[in-house]
Amino acid sequence: MKRATVVCMFLLLFSALTGSDIINLGSVVVEEGSLTRGVNEFGQSSTVFSGSAVEASAASNVADILERVSGIYIEKAGALNFTAGSSGTSVLKIRGIGSLPNSGILAVVDDRPLFMGLFKHPMFDMLPLDYAERVEVIKGPSGVLFGNQAVGGVIHISSKRPEPGKMKTVLSSAMGNYYTQDHYINNMAEFGGFDYMVSAGYKGTEGPRRNSDSYQQNYMIKAGYDFEGLFRLSGSGQYSEVTFYNPGPVNENWHREQEGAKMIQRSGDITIERKEDDCVSKIIVYADTGANKFLKQKPGPVLIPGSYNVFNNYGARAMREWRLLPGNLIKAGFDWQYFDGGFENYPPNPAMKIKEKRSENDYAPYLMASRQIGALSLSLGARYGINTLWGPELIPQAGVKVSVYEGNTVFVNASKGYKTPAMGQVIFEDYDELVPENFWQYEAGVTHEIKGLLYAGASVYQTEGNNLLMEDPVDSKYKNSGFVLIRGVEAEFDVNVLDMFNAGASCAYMDPREKTEGNAFFTGGASVSTKALAGIKFKIEGRFAKERFDTDHRKNRLDDYHILNASAGYDAEILGTDTSFFLEVKNMLDNKYEVKKYYPAPGFLIRGGMTIRI
Repeated sequence: MKRATVVCMFLLLFSALTGSDIINLGSVVVEEGSLTRGVNEFGQSSTVFSGSAVEASAASNVADILERVSGIYIEKAGALNFTAGSSGTSVLKIRGIGSLPNSGILAVVDDRPLFMGLFKHPMFDMLPLDYAERVEVIKGPSGVLFGNQAVGGVIHISSKRPEPGKMKTVLSSAMGNYYTQDHYINNMAEFGGFDYMVSAGYKGTEGPRRNSDSYQQNYMIKAGYDFEGLFRLSGSGQYSEVTFYNPGPVNENWHREQEGAKMIQRSGDITIERKEDDCVSKIIVYADTGANKFLKQKPGPVLIPGSYNVFNNYGARAMREWRLLPGNLIKAGFDWQYFDGGFENYPPNPAMKIKEKRSENDYAPYLMASRQIGALSLSLGARYGINTLWGPELIPQAGVKVSVYEGNTVFVNASKGYKTPAMGQVIFEDYDELVPENFWQYEAGVTHEIKGLLYAGASVYQTEGNNLLMEDPVDSKYKNSGFVLIRGVEAEFDVNVLDMFNAGASCAYMDPREKTEGNAFFTGGASVSTKALAGIKFKIEGRFAKERFDTDHRKNRLDDYHILNASAGYDAEILGTDTSFFLEVKNMLDNKYEVKKYYPAPGFLIRGGMTIRI
């Protein structure tokens, strides 16, 4: 049956690719300044930040801008979140997917997957925003193009390139209450075909309570050389370190290092890229390594050392992209990935000691293509993954878009994603009887835009997850016993007037049938922003979350909450230098929260600073 399905898909694909009567309808998205929403070339819901939307004056890392996307729910990871203005790591869910023991949300930087520590949750706080030229959020499984772990969605980041013959330096510094700090510097230049970018940043806060401090530092370098237009050779390296503490419950004697942690992340890659008239070819070799050390634990009356784990991820991608005809796009490639990880705990009883190491190899060819024929756009694709521990996995995807009249698009898509049990698992178990988790999403929607002035869109979806890893209450081991069925709806609109006034609103509701997920099932927000004369900007936004349930006691319903934020900025030229001043107030109503109850926002935080672009 699987073979017949693949044959039918590629016969249809071949027919679409060799058809005629092509009309290039362009990108089916609407641009609000430099924020685009709509449907990507393969019929999936997509939000893209670029240009000034990336360079939001008060934002410093990728996590700061993702909360603007409908269907995304952001919190802090595990026990990190008793702090206000926390510099602990953010964890997000897309349409309810993104839970432990694996994330299922994949970070991709310049076409290569970036695996980061702590249960393979992407640490978008560790990616400096000034590094990014473009950030795309793809909702739903994207296993064909991106492979293992791309089940909830993909955050695809493209890095900046300096302008030919120019040097640019950006310095930013901000301070807030609880001695919250956020500083970074970024320098880039291009000379005679050689270009580079160097970035460094530091974040920290003391937090509102004793032992609620957290700290983060990031360093990155990227360099490349164009060989007379024949090909481009580039490489990059990054080091990130996060340390955070947990003050514990109020009025409880809590040791400073109890449930505190230190995480180290190292990444590097080398890329060879060749661009021809209608074709782009890439070979990428990459490595991610790191360690997570959980400082102290208190499983009983005695405080003991926590646990320590390391991970190594090596891989290579060979890919080729063609645009043979107007309205036609083909992407094909081959991926290899090797992962190993080790875990060690320090229990009071030697019989409970665990010290293990696991490894796996993943091989996968893939092909994805889209074709426009008149008002119809068709996309089809498949990946065939072979894992040395878990065997083969067929991953198909299909999408259809129809543009009945200008500015209007109706779309339908079906996509699959998968994730293997050991890929990024921190707590190692007996894997002999486990199988990969897999997710299917079916989505339909409509978008409409009027010449950049108005955008409106809505979609409905259903996600089915099988073979989910769930902890057995009898022996506390993970087993493939879970199933999830999530149905949801999202809607959003934006009004943009001459780039001087913008108003927008969005909401998302998901029904996981059983209220057993640590998530908010009804979320939304609205914002109004203006650009006044003389470079002055104002923005006010509100967000809400309803139907929330406690992650530790998943049948307990939590109170609803509302978050109100405001910001102001002023752009000016001082001594020939572009300078921006900004002031932001987050959670103006100071809604209190506790980490274990999944509040996604910090407490009241006022922060101000400046950015200089030389």
